[in-house]
Amino acid sequence: MAFTIEEIWRARNRSLHQNCVWDVSSSIRLVHTRCHEFSTIITPPAAHSLPLPVSVWSPPSADCIKINIDVAISDTNDAIAVVARDHCGVPIKIWARLIKETTPFQAETTALLWAVQLAKMENWSRDIFEGDTKICFDAINAPNQPFSWCIRTQLLNIIAAAEFFFSCSFV
Repeated sequence: MAFTIEEIWRARNRSLHQNCVWDVSSSIRLVHTRCHEFSTIITPPAAHSLPLPVSVWSPPSADCIKINIDVAISDTNDAIAVVARDHCGVPIKIWARLIKETTPFQAETTALLWAVQLAKMENWSRDIFEGDTKICFDAINAPNQPFSWCIRTQLLNIIAAAEFFFSCSFV
C-alpha cells in the first residue's frame, strides 16, 4: 500500500509542478516492480531449496492443435505472441503483435482472446490453449467463480468464442 500511495503522491507532484501527464500504466508497472523488489529483499533465501521443476512442452493428440500464448512487457512496448503446433511439435502458424500498454494480467487475457480468435479464423475445431496465466485459465475453466472486473469482458468473449470449437481446453 505504501508503494501505491507514494506513486500517487509523486504522480500528483509531477502533474502539478512539472506539467507532466500522468501515465497510469507506467505507475502501475512501477508499483509492481517496487513490490517485487521489496519481496525479494525480505524473503530469506532457502537453505536447502529443491530445484524448480522444468516445464516441458507436451504434444497434443494427433487430431488436435496446441496453441501457446505468451506476453512480453517492457517500459516502452507490450507484445503478445501466439504459436500453434501440431502433434509432432512442428509450428503451423506463429503470430505476434504490439498492444496498447496495459497491466501484465490484462495483456495475458488479451493474448488468450487473440489466440482463440485466430484459431476460429483458421477453422481449427480441436484446440488446446496453453499459457502461464493461471488466474485467467482458472476463470475460464470455472466461469461461475468471481474474477477480476478488469478482464471480465475479455473472459466472457473468450468463453463465447470457445463454443465455436468441437473440442477446446484451456491449460
